[in-house]
Amino acid sequence: MKKKIILALCSLIMICFAFTGCALSGGPSTTDVVYGNGGLVVQKGNWLYFAGGYEAYSTLEQGNKNKLGSVTVSALYRTEMGEDGSVELDEDGYPTNYQQVVSKVVGFDYGGIYIFGDQLYFTSPNTAKDKEGAYHFDQVSFFKCNLNGTGLTEIYTTSNFSSTCKYVINKISNVVTITVLDGTNLVKIEANGNQTTLAENVTGAMMVNQEDFALASIVPSLLDTAFITRARTEEEGSGSGVTGNILEKITISTGSKTIVSGNADTAIELKAITYSRVFYSKTNSLTSDGYIFSSGFNSEQSEIQHTVINGLTNIIAFDDNANSSYSGFVFTKDSKVYYQAFNDMYNFTELLTTNSTVLNCVNGKVFYKNESGGVSVITVATKISEDVSDGATTLQLENAYNIDFSTNHIFFLEKQTGSSNYYLYRYSLSDADDKSVELLSKPLDSDITDEEE
Repeated sequence: MKKKIILALCSLIMICFAFTGCALSGGPSTTDVVYGNGGLVVQKGNWLYFAGGYEAYSTLEQGNKNKLGSVTVSALYRTEMGEDGSVELDEDGYPTNYQQVVSKVVGFDYGGIYIFGDQLYFTSPNTAKDKEGAYHFDQVSFFKCNLNGTGLTEIYTTSNFSSTCKYVINKISNVVTITVLDGTNLVKIEANGNQTTLAENVTGAMMVNQEDFALASIVPSLLDTAFITRARTEEEGSGSGVTGNILEKITISTGSKTIVSGNADTAIELKAITYSRVFYSKTNSLTSDGYIFSSGFNSEQSEIQHTVINGLTNIIAFDDNANSSYSGFVFTKDSKVYYQAFNDMYNFTELLTTNSTVLNCVNGKVFYKNESGGVSVITVATKISEDVSDGATTLQLENAYNIDFSTNHIFFLEKQTGSSNYYLYRYSLSDADDKSVELLSKPLDSDITDEEE
C-alpha cells in the first residue's frame, strides 16, 4: 500500500508540472551528443527522453485523454542513466529516478521524439476541433519545448489522415525543419512555423533520419533530400494513355526536383532508404514482373537492379553507415525471410522458415515478431536466434513507430501483466549472460498487482 501512496503523490507532482510550467531541475548540457532521434526514445548525454507508454489515437475520447495535464501513461518522460547506461530500479524492477516532461500523448501510432540543441520536438494526436466542433485525433500535431518541459509550442498539424503521414525532423542549413507527407502534399515546415509545399499529387515519400549525431559519415546534403513518387503530368503522357508513375528527388531547402526513374507503364513503390541509397520496386503493368532497384543520392550513382524474382514483401534495408558491418536487405517471400547483399542479384540466404514479421535490421542482426507474439533476433552471419520477449503479454507492434533501436538496446511497448496499459521496456543487445528485459516507465498504481504491493 505504501508504494501506491508514493506513486499517487508522484502523479500529482507531475500534473503540477504540466499545469504550472514549473521547470524540471537538472538535465543534459547543451554540448551533450544526441543518439536515437525520431523514435520512442532519444538519448542526450546520460539522459533518456522517452514515451512512457502507448495510447491508440482511435481510443481518445473527445480530447480528454490528450488534454495537457491529464496524460500519464503515454506522456513524455525522462530519466538520468548511470555512466554505464544503467537505469535505477527498485526491488520490484520499477524505475525510481524519472520525471514527466510533458503531459501530452507521445506514445501513439505515429509518435516520434527528437532533440536539437536544448529543444525537444515531438508529435502528438491532434486535439483541436474543426468548424463543426468535431475532433480529428487521426491527424498529427508537431510540438517543441525546452528540455525541462517549459515553453511548449505547437508548430504544425496535418490536415489529413495520419496513415499517410510520413515525416522526419532534421537540421537543414542550421534550421530545424519538419518534412511531412500531409495527404498528397509534401510540406516543409521550419521551427518558426514557416511552411512551403514542396510537391503535390504525391503517392509516397522517404527521407533520411539522422538518428545519431556522432556518425561522422552523415553528409549534410543527405538530410536535405526527399524521394517521392507522384502521378504523371499531361506532359509526361498521362493524357495520352501512358501508365506508370514518377520517382523524383527533391532538395528540401530549395525545392528543386530531379526525376530519378519513370519508365512508361511501370509502377514504382518506395521500399526503404539508407544513408546512401533509396530502394524501390518497379512493376511492369504489361508483364506484372516486379523487381527491386535502388538509386544513390548523387546523379553519378546510377540505378541498380537487385533482384530477379517476383513477389517480395516487407523489404527492410540495413543502414550502411560507418558503424554497420552489413550492407544488404531482408525480404519475405512465400512466408520465409531471406537476406540478400546489395551487390549480389542472384544469391540470397534463408534466415527464417516461418511466417515472421521483420521489425528492423541493425548491425548484422534481424529483429522479428516471433510466433508467440514476442520479439526475437537472429544474427545473419551465424543464423543463431534468441528471444528478446517471449510474448507472454501483448506487444504493440502495429507499425515501425512502436519499436525503437539504439546501439545498445531495443525498446518496445508491451502490456503490463494484468493491465490494459502498454508501457515501455528495453532489452540489452550486449552479449552479457545476465541481461534481462527492463521496465523504463513506472506503471500506474492500479496496474501494480497485489503480489507487488
